[in-house]
Amino acid sequence: MIILTILFLLFSNSVTLRRDLSILFNRIAIIALIYSTLHEIASLTILSKSISLHGGLLHVTNITQIFHVFIFFTSILILELTSFYFHFKMRDYPLILLFIVSGSIFLISINDLVSIFILIELQNYGWYLLSVIYRNYELSTTEGIRNLRVKILFNQISKVRFYSILTAKKTQTQLIFKPRFITGFTDAEACFSINIYRKNRYKTGWTVQPRFIIEVNQKDLDLLYKIKAFFGGIGSITSRKNVAIFSVSGIKDLTVIINHFDKYPLITKKQADYLLFKMAIDLIDNNEHLSMEGLQKIVNIRASMNKGLSNELKVAFPKIIPIDRPSVLNCKIQDPSWLAGFTSGEGCFFVNIINSSSYRQGFQVLLVFQITQHIRDEQLIRSLIEYLNCGNIYKRQDVYDFKVTKYSDLTNKILPFFNNYPIQGNKSRDYQDWCRAVEIVKSKDHLTKEGLDNIIKIKAGMNRNRS
Repeated sequence: MIILTILFLLFSNSVTLRRDLSILFNRIAIIALIYSTLHEIASLTILSKSISLHGGLLHVTNITQIFHVFIFFTSILILELTSFYFHFKMRDYPLILLFIVSGSIFLISINDLVSIFILIELQNYGWYLLSVIYRNYELSTTEGIRNLRVKILFNQISKVRFYSILTAKKTQTQLIFKPRFITGFTDAEACFSINIYRKNRYKTGWTVQPRFIIEVNQKDLDLLYKIKAFFGGIGSITSRKNVAIFSVSGIKDLTVIINHFDKYPLITKKQADYLLFKMAIDLIDNNEHLSMEGLQKIVNIRASMNKGLSNELKVAFPKIIPIDRPSVLNCKIQDPSWLAGFTSGEGCFFVNIINSSSYRQGFQVLLVFQITQHIRDEQLIRSLIEYLNCGNIYKRQDVYDFKVTKYSDLTNKILPFFNNYPIQGNKSRDYQDWCRAVEIVKSKDHLTKEGLDNIIKIKAGMNRNRS
């Protein structure tokens, strides 16, 4: 019954936008604990002395059962506070408490020293898992250290060594990307959105769904899974046609996203959308979206984000006063990992072959590195010239192109930079092919028919032509 209670609480705490369901499942958990309490009280009347199980490993007496009843009763009180007085913001405590309780009940009844340390070891693994589920990395680290202390103590007693596979996997995940790389890729490919839909079962007739989204080509599906792992496994990944989408919703999971971008800020104009998104999250977390007044505030925020409001929302909320869009003042690149992430999303490596009578083969090979951005990010795109100490800016319609075409700049600045701060995803394959073309040009083989044919073949498999 305790395990069933823990499962109910896990489900309850995952439902963040439906407070009524959270309360419902907490109350079901209370019923399960009451059943466990009654079961222990009934056992007291049957068990006159004691009983041993598994060769004396578990030893149950009236005293241990009284402790069980006390632990269950304490858990019920905390769940009562959570269910009926949720303004105390104690949603996470019952789950953590019940996990401790489940281990405590076994510890009270265990009659073997080695088994006690094994159980403590398992509890610490559980603490670590629980911390990761709730995306609290500070708590995860604390429990990991505590887990290590238990291991050392256990090793001294039984000379048995345990290795934390979970800790190793988490460390491996963190080594995949640097945080600034994630920020750069987000500046290139991500979106912060507040979706507002009609839902008649709600008091306001509307529901609000905040989402963090990264949408890429299907070829970069593996990259999305790596990003998902970087954030601790939160969110979901879906695919349709040629598009792959990483999406994070729910206040608890979005808190992980917010913590990251508070620490490693965006530097494009997308930062303004993020700040507005964060304002809406605060309103939702305080349940203000459940009233018309709070919903109107969120609509006002939504009006200043991305492409603004749909016609349906404009009609439904005629008294819209858009929130002033925050200013993004710091648009300079401060970390090379950011540029690696941004280029993985927005960069392009081209091999252009043009007719030219100046060359014996009748063709000239032009190598180009390019980043394109909307004109609203003019300050950022111009800062690339200063940061990389090369390139030029070209304007076309409503975008700016940053281009590096000078061969010496490509070989002495662009190549060394991305060799030290690698591009990730499918674009890394384009970069590798582009480097092959650079080597052919460097050796002057492009001036021969064979070399030119090799470059034409490389170009035919790059960018959109890549299968």
